[in-house]
Amino acid sequence: MQTWEALVHELQLTPDNENIFVGRFHDFPLGLKIVDPQGSGLLLFHVRHPFLADAKELENIAYAAEITRLVEEKQLEISHEDRITWITFLEGASHWADQSVCPTLEKILASFSAAGLATPASVCHYCRQNATEMLRAHRGKAVQICPVCLEQRTAVPQSQFVDASEGVVPLLCFGPLAALLGATAWALVWIGYDKLFEWFKTDTLHIPRLLVIVAITGLGALVGGPVGLVLKRVTRRGRSLSIIVAAVCAVAGVLFGELLYVTWLVHRETQVLNLMLSARILPSLWAETNGFHLLMKLLAGGAGVWVAVAMARPASTKVQI
Repeated sequence: MQTWEALVHELQLTPDNENIFVGRFHDFPLGLKIVDPQGSGLLLFHVRHPFLADAKELENIAYAAEITRLVEEKQLEISHEDRITWITFLEGASHWADQSVCPTLEKILASFSAAGLATPASVCHYCRQNATEMLRAHRGKAVQICPVCLEQRTAVPQSQFVDASEGVVPLLCFGPLAALLGATAWALVWIGYDKLFEWFKTDTLHIPRLLVIVAITGLGALVGGPVGLVLKRVTRRGRSLSIIVAAVCAVAGVLFGELLYVTWLVHRETQVLNLMLSARILPSLWAETNGFHLLMKLLAGGAGVWVAVAMARPASTKVQI
């Protein structure tokens, strides 16, 4: 990787992470990620500036003819987002071999400067007032931001601070009700599964594996979906509490759904509805179930728990930098 180290040294960038380097080049905060360094070496540069993607300054950029040609020939890509521009050398190794990477970057940045994108290195890109002591790196990207703006954008809003036990009452009230709905769906699906064999009057059905995967995923959504959806409606809830209640309710939904299913089996044979009797029969029925059938139920149950937890988990704060 000696050649890429030479490029990083020429650009005066410093490592922030594996294959990610940041620094300042021609008055712009610049970052570089090297993809496939042992092969074609795609070079993904990002340039930071204080303008939004729809700013007139970005619309007024006039590139040199050589840059326009590289873009048209699909050797170079330039795209704008809020406060960041991505510059991609699709065949980085060839550009580095003919020593055109730095000259091309210089021409692009010169176009940026002419359009008014350049700002003093000591001014924050966000408030455009406070001084910045140094160039920072945030999640692999160079960023010119003052401590005040950084604190404002990375701090968790006061509205999102919740006590670990907050929401326990509505979670424990609505969670079991949702689990009951999921249990009903579980029982109905397996009853329908048995009815399918009766309909075709056979003990064996050849089902494509893809269809089995879709069925398992769908059953998981039917069992865990109601739990996750109901718990998600509780706006203020502890993160750990939400995960625990969702997992417990989803598991309870699966187990009670199995109990309802066995109750149906018993009723079909004896015309008796008895949950206690079904509960005593259930373990022996599991022991007699063939491996594939039992595996399907375990996977469907696991999918249900995953769906419930994924939906009920409070969303993390998104940092916009």
